[in-house]
Order: sequence, then C-alpha cells, then structure tokens
Amino acid sequence: MIFPPDSIPETISDSAIHNAAAADSSFRFSDIYSPSNPTKPKEIEETNTYVPFFHHHELPIKNQEPIPITSSNPFWLFYVLLILVAGFTWVKVFYSRTLEHILGSFISKTMSNQVVRDENLLLQKASFLLTGIFYLVLALFIYQISILDPFLPDFFPSGIARFLILAVMVAAIYSFKFIFLKVSGFIFQLDKPVSAYIFNIFLINNLIGILLLPVVIAISFTSTMAAIIIFKITVAIIILLYLFRLMRGILIGLSLTHFSLFYLFLYICALEIAPLIFIIKATIS
Repeated sequence: MIFPPDSIPETISDSAIHNAAAADSSFRFSDIYSPSNPTKPKEIEETNTYVPFFHHHELPIKNQEPIPITSSNPFWLFYVLLILVAGFTWVKVFYSRTLEHILGSFISKTMSNQVVRDENLLLQKASFLLTGIFYLVLALFIYQISILDPFLPDFFPSGIARFLILAVMVAAIYSFKFIFLKVSGFIFQLDKPVSAYIFNIFLINNLIGILLLPVVIAISFTSTMAAIIIFKITVAIIILLYLFRLMRGILIGLSLTHFSLFYLFLYICALEIAPLIFIIKATIS
C-alpha cells in the first residue's frame, strides 16, 4: 500500500510490514542461487545445481607469478635484420625486372649468356644492393653458426664487433677473387669467359643471399634445436648451389679450345676447393 507523503500514518502494524516485505521479495534477484547467496528456495534447489565453471579443467597452473619474456638475441640484431629486409624490399619493388633477370639466368643458360653479352646487369644499382645484402647475410649466418657451435679462434671479439669483422672478411675475400679474375682475364686475353664466370659467381651469391635472408630471421627467433635443423638444411642447399656454380665454371673453361685445362685445374684447386677445405677444417676443429 502506498500512502501520500502527508497522510503516512505514524504507526504501521507488524502484519502490514511483513506482507509488504513478502510481496516485494517476489521481484528481487536475491532468491536466485549464487555463491554469494547460498540460501535458495526448495523448488530451485531441486531443479538447478550450481556447477563451478573454473574448476576441473585441463589447464593446470604451472606458475603462480607472471614470467617476463626474455630474449637471448642482442639488441643490434633487430636493426641488422631490419636493414636487410628493407634493402631486399627496395630491390623487389623498384628493381623487380633486374631480380627477374637474375632468377631467370639461374634457370636458363641462354638468358645467362644474353645478360653477359649485354654487360649492364653488374653495373646497376640493384646488383650492388644484392651484393651488399649477400655480404651482410652471409656474415650474419656465420655469426649465428659461431654462437650455436663456437669454432672461431679465441681472439675473435663477441657481439656486433664479431659480426662486423666477419662482414669485412666476406667482402674482402670476394673482392679479391673478382679482382684476381679480372686481372687474369686481362693478362690471358680472356675477358669474355672471365666475365661469364664472374657473372656466374655473382648469380649464385645473390641466390644464396636471398635464401639466407629468411633463414637468419628464422634462426634468430626459434629454439636452439630448431635452429640446428634449419642450419643443416641450409648448409646442404648452399653446398648444392656451390657445386652448381663450380660445374658452370668448368663448362665455361671447357668451352675454350685454346685454354689449358691444367690452368683451369690449378684455379679450381687454389681459389675454389682450397678455401672450402680450410673453412671445413676450421669448423671441425
């Protein structure tokens, strides 16, 4: 019963208060069973059973406290990977035709000979960018190998200093090889075959650089066991590409009727096989 404000009686009987409370309680949610309201009517208790939602699940708690994310990668590695990805993206976007010629030359010997005859691919900006990416990626790959399986001498520094030294060494080795080949071609008057062989080295190096880019990224953000598996597969592919490059070089040498096969054998032993044996020996020891 509702009374106007000016007509509320001073006293209300106990029976009236009890009846009003009983009528009001029928519209409240307090009668519904919940963990905070353990009392419930008998008819609800008979039909509904409360089942705890977060109990008896298959997600066991391993740690009571949050575990911070820790990474063993040095801070400079992210920026090196960022530079490499940005460089390759630049080549892919602005020099896509040059990239198509490089990939096509690997598949087609005719396209490879045409590119060598044009003598313009090695002078393009894309070629310098791809060569720089190859030097950095190969140096980073060797750096990651030295972390997984230390094989470098003790006097080698650690961190970014080791990576920079490896990058300089890789660039110096290939620069010396290119200069030696150019001088040899000039002395023996074999400019065209030497240019073809240099392009062959350039082609395989760029393919290795493109191959190693996702590999170094994967090794950087995977576990040690997965990194070792990726490393073994990658080394097998690099060996196959190296043998393919060596076979093309031998075919270029055999195509020269007036060129001594003995000189070809000496070159292969001195500048192709000997460095590979040295690297394998240093890695094993």
